[in-house]
Amino acid sequence: MRKGRETICTAKFDWPQLWEQHSGELLAYILRLSGNRCDAEDILQETFLKGFVFLELQENTLQHNWIIPLFKRIARNVYVDCRRKARRDRGWDAFDNRTADFVDHCMDKLEVSRLMDDLKCNEKKVILYRFKYDFSIKDTAALLNRSEGSVKMLHFRALRKLRSLIS
Repeated sequence: MRKGRETICTAKFDWPQLWEQHSGELLAYILRLSGNRCDAEDILQETFLKGFVFLELQENTLQHNWIIPLFKRIARNVYVDCRRKARRDRGWDAFDNRTADFVDHCMDKLEVSRLMDDLKCNEKKVILYRFKYDFSIKDTAALLNRSEGSVKMLHFRALRKLRSLIS
């Protein structure tokens, strides 16, 4: 082994020490990504599990100073996977009832639903297709049998009307 390039011996490595040394920094990183402490702690645990499996498979080939970048990459990938799964599972009506914003989210949703009643039929459809179903301008235009320019104008006017109703 070359001097200055310490490697991890996975058979003799102290896993609790690895957790103690790096969990705080990784939790802060994941918290910046997710913005939710509960989710960040879940992602942290999954990150360490995947990281430990990876380190076990490396067998003395990983340099010691690569642990944090490796674990940050794993954490980011786990976070992205969780976001994709949540988006797929939750849809429009979903919200995370573990957060403190649960009540605010419900009230905002009710208020937006009430305000949407003041929009014209086509404006409602455009807002729903664009935000609820996440359709592109082109897809929305095809659904409404309108030109893309017409859909953009309806979208703009509907948002402007909602903003004026809110204020």
